Amino acid sequence: MSKYTRHYPEIKEHWDTNIEFIKSSVINFDNGNEKEARRIALALRILFHETARSKSIYNQIDGKLAFKSAANIYSPANLVSSWNLLALSMGPEGIKYIPNLDQQTRNFYMMFEDWWHEIIFDDKKNLFSRKDIILFVANKDGGAHLDPEIPEKYAQLEINNSLGFTDENGNKPQNNPIY
Repeated sequence: MSKYTRHYPEIKEHWDTNIEFIKSSVINFDNGNEKEARRIALALRILFHETARSKSIYNQIDGKLAFKSAANIYSPANLVSSWNLLALSMGPEGIKYIPNLDQQTRNFYMMFEDWWHEIIFDDKKNLFSRKDIILFVANKDGGAHLDPEIPEKYAQLEINNSLGFTDENGNKPQNNPIY
């Protein structure tokens, strides 16, 4: 069976569409709808995830971009859990995780593979890269598919507060650090 090969403008249109999806979802996320993280993860998976049977849009457009990371520097020698893209907000309603965008300690540009595999969570039992989190949310947590069972390490991170942060009363953050 013969196949049609997409041309660069067609592939670029799909790139641009997914970037627009991400921008729209980020606005909704920033306005308080943290479930938009699922749509963001799905669009990121479409742009960047590659397997033996599917080629990422990024590689189809001959991706050679530098990727910005605002994550704090990960140190495996740190004796406590790390959440390198998050900060904590404390208020009358309790504590919650927030993106650390307003509290950036560094901006670093890296090649795609380094950005994709950058460690963003370490709960002292498991390491989680950006790729791990994006693919978990897209493939198992409702982005494109919802699995009835999830790997224990994600349940620990998402549900059981394996990052271990609590307030002075022992209350854990109210929201999902994965999102």
